[in-house]
Amino acid sequence: MGFSVASLDIQTALFCLAAFLIVSWWLRRPKHLPPGPWGWPLVGYLPNLVISIYRSGLTSYVFLAKLARKYGSVFSMNLGGHLVVVLDKHDAVKEAFNNPDLSDRPGVAIYKDMGLGEGLIQASGEPWKHQRRFALTTLRSFGVGKRSFEENIAEEAKYLLEEVTLLEGTSFDPQCYLTNATANVLCCVLFGQRFECTDSTFRCLLNSLHEGMKLAGSSALRVFFPTTKYFLPTIYKRLKQCLSTYLEFMDNAIEKHEQEFDAENDPNDYIDVYLKEIQMAKKLSVESFIDRHNLAPVIADIFGAGTDTTSATLSWGILFMMAYPEIQRRVQKELDSVVGRNRLPRLADKTELPFTCATLLEVQRIGSIVPLGLIHYSSNDTTLAGYKIPKGSVVISNLWGVHHDPETWPNPDQFNPERFLDDYGDVMDREEVTPFSIGRRVCIGEHLAKMELFIFFTHLLHKFTFKKPDDAPPLSFEGINGIVYSPQPFLTRVSRRE
Repeated sequence: MGFSVASLDIQTALFCLAAFLIVSWWLRRPKHLPPGPWGWPLVGYLPNLVISIYRSGLTSYVFLAKLARKYGSVFSMNLGGHLVVVLDKHDAVKEAFNNPDLSDRPGVAIYKDMGLGEGLIQASGEPWKHQRRFALTTLRSFGVGKRSFEENIAEEAKYLLEEVTLLEGTSFDPQCYLTNATANVLCCVLFGQRFECTDSTFRCLLNSLHEGMKLAGSSALRVFFPTTKYFLPTIYKRLKQCLSTYLEFMDNAIEKHEQEFDAENDPNDYIDVYLKEIQMAKKLSVESFIDRHNLAPVIADIFGAGTDTTSATLSWGILFMMAYPEIQRRVQKELDSVVGRNRLPRLADKTELPFTCATLLEVQRIGSIVPLGLIHYSSNDTTLAGYKIPKGSVVISNLWGVHHDPETWPNPDQFNPERFLDDYGDVMDREEVTPFSIGRRVCIGEHLAKMELFIFFTHLLHKFTFKKPDDAPPLSFEGINGIVYSPQPFLTRVSRRE
């Protein structure tokens, strides 16, 4: 039994077509790119990446760190027709994100699908510059990031301490209480009001935010690739539902403000200032990127970026204090020595609390709450570490890899605050720890987040000791993979310190 001439001709034609596609792909491939794994024509390394991660059981950022050991701290790969450049060392991230040609975002397919504005985080070019400048100016006008804002955070810390006091003697998951506290710090600035933990609408908002962060994936690539809706239809549909619920809350808040807005009065919150700016632009008949279409996404971006990240860091902090009671006792001893037992810690005490500050830095390092940062995009052909980066490349910073680099951090998986103390016992703010990213698109809420982390963490440890309940499952440091890397739900038990 043999092949017919016709079948041989078809096989020859298919072979020639495949060879032609491979050669064409190779000839079109830019030269002097960062090294990296080979992939298939068209789909690139994407199938290999998915299969390798699935088979190894590793998270995406751990697997990328493994590839970096083979290809270097700057490497590239084709994922579904997109050139993706991965950065795995602090110097590479610093160089890239201070480069204006690597400061854009690639756009979000799901935003476009839903007809949404780009907001703040996903904007690029002049719209981003305008929105960022406006956001920084407005937030500062309300005292955000300034020492004077300490009272606002301390007020929310007071509510948190009252709620936790009522839970003494019980086993409870602290994460929802921490999320509520950090969210309300921003609610007062954005919406002009705070919300109770029992408010069902507010809880729905926070649940949608948390689930959406998880569904988007650790680097938000799922919301970037337009093909997600076809290859992951269930995830894409649920992600749209979460985003719709989340933005509905913002729209309702904006509509309420519009009904009550009076341009003659001083603005009470961020929405008021934004509406006043829109009205001013219309009055002067000038074009502005500050418009109604972008308001809900902007508010959503600021709220989301400042809520889940801070609460996740505090959750990791409590988890590590439970796992390392000797470190918890040392923090409490330092607090008692500097602050005493008759008042709560203040920001002014920070310089006298080096071990406490070192502990917080170690929580941020080992927790790496945004493990793959947020996607950057090259707006022009440029260079990085001597390699060519073509226009339209996606750039990902593996911050988990930076924070767990054994050359920088000996025994990187060990929780050790001492690595942030010098020979004199003073705290060292090491630049390799970049939980808020770095460069031109560094998080606008960095100063606020640092204030919140210090106040909430010190207030909680000043008043309570956290322990694992005897009947609770063993402590796990396996987190929930998403844009924000948060701990799996866990139980704690507190006892008040006299």
